[in-house]
Amino acid sequence: MDDIIKKEKESLRHGIQEAYLCAEFLTKYVEKGNERDTHLKNLEGLVQNYCLLDYHLDIRPGLVARMSQDENKKIAQKENSETAELPEGNTNYQAILCEKVASAIKNHNVKDHEKLKDYTKKVKRLINVADGTGDDDDLMVTEESENLLDPLSKTELVDPVISIKCRHRFSRKTIMEHLTHGRHGSQCPYVGCKAKLTPDDLEDDLIAAQIVKRSQYQRQLH
Repeated sequence: MDDIIKKEKESLRHGIQEAYLCAEFLTKYVEKGNERDTHLKNLEGLVQNYCLLDYHLDIRPGLVARMSQDENKKIAQKENSETAELPEGNTNYQAILCEKVASAIKNHNVKDHEKLKDYTKKVKRLINVADGTGDDDDLMVTEESENLLDPLSKTELVDPVISIKCRHRFSRKTIMEHLTHGRHGSQCPYVGCKAKLTPDDLEDDLIAAQIVKRSQYQRQLH
């Protein structure tokens, strides 16, 4: 179950990254106006759905565990009763679980989801930079997001990954070697960063991969 959930959450992360790439394209190549706003709103709605699915994956194991505990308690109580009969085994647990999940999701404020807040924050910066309404911080963040150098090899990112803890980017091969054989153990190699990393803290960075491809293509044109 854990491996399945991990793969599903990875797919959701990819979906959110793809939505961000679409938002980046819109802010760069579609003029400010109703058309761009509509497309950006639709993308945000898509990301909201991804975040609800992510929340579903987070709460499902706990709900299953509690249902199992409750059922075991009921069976134990009936076994200790002289008159009660044991359950016949025809309870629709899948339907009960779906009902509990639906109820939890209904009461969940998706706008508080960290992934959605991160997405909307980044898209707002893209809009500010594209429309010339951003401040120096927006410009600095945009420039930082297009840093294509691996901090370990000092060369362009290859098969880029990003840390879910500190959001630093690396080439997959160099960071894996660092985590396995590096002198500083599992500490993030960025100067000043104190995050402790493991391979499970790394995820594919589709945004960086797209930026690298675009940079390589532009170099070929020149």
